Amino acid sequence: MTLLLKEIRCLLLNSRFGWLLLMSYLIPFAVFFMLFRFSGQLIQQQIDGSNKKKFKVAWISKDGAANDIRKKLERNPQIVLIDTLDEDALEEAVSVDSISVGIVIANNFDSAIAKQEKAEISLYFKGEGKALSLVQKSISAYRREVTKRNVKDSKLPDGIVNPIEITEKDLSSIQEIIENISEMLNRSVAILLSLLMFIFGVVGARFALGKLFWTEHTAGLNFYYNQAAIGSSRIFGLKIVCASFFSFLMMLLSLLGFATAIYFDQGGIIQAIIIQLKTMLGWYNIALLMLLALPLSFTYSGFWGMLNLMLNKRISVFLSNLSFLILLILMVIAGASAADLNYINAFLPTISPVIFIKTMLSSELSTFGFALVFLGTLCWGILFNLVNLYKFNKI
Repeated sequence: MTLLLKEIRCLLLNSRFGWLLLMSYLIPFAVFFMLFRFSGQLIQQQIDGSNKKKFKVAWISKDGAANDIRKKLERNPQIVLIDTLDEDALEEAVSVDSISVGIVIANNFDSAIAKQEKAEISLYFKGEGKALSLVQKSISAYRREVTKRNVKDSKLPDGIVNPIEITEKDLSSIQEIIENISEMLNRSVAILLSLLMFIFGVVGARFALGKLFWTEHTAGLNFYYNQAAIGSSRIFGLKIVCASFFSFLMMLLSLLGFATAIYFDQGGIIQAIIIQLKTMLGWYNIALLMLLALPLSFTYSGFWGMLNLMLNKRISVFLSNLSFLILLILMVIAGASAADLNYINAFLPTISPVIFIKTMLSSELSTFGFALVFLGTLCWGILFNLVNLYKFNKI
């Protein structure tokens, strides 16, 4: 334990490592803060664009019938009335989406209203949408006006004919926008969080391994190892535990940066999505991620330690950087795919955490799934470090 503390203390005194620890917290916080802020602005822009979009509405009426409804439609800036179509061409125009909604007014509309009889309006549309909602809203407003006028003429209480006043607000388009952005955000969070954990976990492991295996730091500690008269296996074990500790510490700080960004009040529409994200994650799932960081740090230290020990320094650096880049690409592909956690990808190192976080954000995570990923990652860590131990004893 004394030797391990000396290893850790020597690394902590390194100013570069202090900066790495600080960046492992600040960068994830900044990345997710900006991601949430950008998502909020994107939602608002799409909602504003939906509210400004113009719809072509065909109007077919003889002798100026239902002129009051027409005036209401003309006052809506999103509706552009088209008078050039006849009823025969209307169905084709709606079916090919050149017209959003078609309105056909019955010839006896005005006389029916005057006689307090049923007046007919035919609406042609292709699926419910914003345009149909705007048209129905204008017709409903006119219907309420006629009803109130008829009630007044009949000297009946308004509550008899219209006992309930309903105020409608169409949120279908807004809800669709929010659901699309929320799905995109969940996928982005899964990819970015796993990437940042991977990047800082590997950086922590590589930095510690570089200091522990081939710098003056190693030579300075050899005196303590010789005095303690311990074998090479224990020396190697101390170095890997130390490297794993720093890898784990940097992953822990990156998770802390992510959690801070989630609990930072953004305000506006995005706050509702963040609340949903917090509900899906919760402290239990964040604790699972912290627990998963333990075998990940052990695996990262083992893999990059293996490259350090089995090859000369120049080749080792090249292969370390190349494997780092390849694994980053594979993680992005795994995050963008629709793959679910299964018995195969749970045992794929670095890829399984991405799918694990995706599953977590879809509320489909099981304890068994977590155990699979944990066990699979731990197996790879044990395998890499057994190879390292064999090679270290040969040095």
